[in-house]
Amino acid sequence: MAAPVQLVGGCIFLDYWRHFGYNFLVSAILHLAGSGLASPRKSGANPLEPSSLTWLEVCMPYSGTPEEIRAKRHAKHMSTYPQRRAQILAQQQATVAAMTPEELAAYQERRRAAVRRYEARHRPKRIARKKTPEARVIRAKEQRARRAKDPEQARALSRALYAKDPAKAIAATRKWVKAHPEQVQAVLQRRRARIRGAARNDVTAAQRKLVLAVAKGRCAYCPHYKPHCKLCPKGAHEDLTVDHITAIVNGGDNTLHNLAACCGSCNSKKNKKPNPVPVQPLLL
Repeated sequence: MAAPVQLVGGCIFLDYWRHFGYNFLVSAILHLAGSGLASPRKSGANPLEPSSLTWLEVCMPYSGTPEEIRAKRHAKHMSTYPQRRAQILAQQQATVAAMTPEELAAYQERRRAAVRRYEARHRPKRIARKKTPEARVIRAKEQRARRAKDPEQARALSRALYAKDPAKAIAATRKWVKAHPEQVQAVLQRRRARIRGAARNDVTAAQRKLVLAVAKGRCAYCPHYKPHCKLCPKGAHEDLTVDHITAIVNGGDNTLHNLAACCGSCNSKKNKKPNPVPVQPLLL
């Protein structure tokens, strides 16, 4: 409920308590009561002196849009934060140093209890935020960046997790493999190309999906192996696979411009033989 506050003898009347913090109101009242109100700015007065500020400037020190006000408040807070933090830490250290062992134990227990209460109050919200699609994307991006920055540490962490609970690690891996078949194929292809010494080895799962989407259900090799295919004219192939136009074993690269979409039977017939028909690679 809004509580009106009136300064007797002054020209300020605030009746929206919820818009102003208690501390701010008390500070403003004490400031105005101690220094007096100056309705206009005094000519030649120091703008930093309390007597040169109007009551409106004391109660509403920031002007502009809500975004600008938040930015000004944040800037002021950050400008004084290091000094205030150092003072608070020094005061806390002095207080702790003056405690007896019994008082120190009780103080530490109160701190731990406060942390437990905070965790119990905020943990559900934090877990819910982490499960949102946006948070998952950001977390996956951060994990990829960490793995790229220090792959040895990432491998060591994976080995440690596996050693801690092998069954859980195997179950998680199987679940991921089942849910991401295209990424699994991309990983296997990159591994095979790396073993074969391919000059370029940069195909991603998204690029493999793009090759299949551009094909629109039509096989690139059916005109040679199955001239009378009834599915290609209709774009009805549902088992299209991604093939290397020049096989990796023949010196081909595992890159986007060396990929083509074809049905499973044509892929098996071609195997590692040269390309039977001219194919326009996907160039992006």
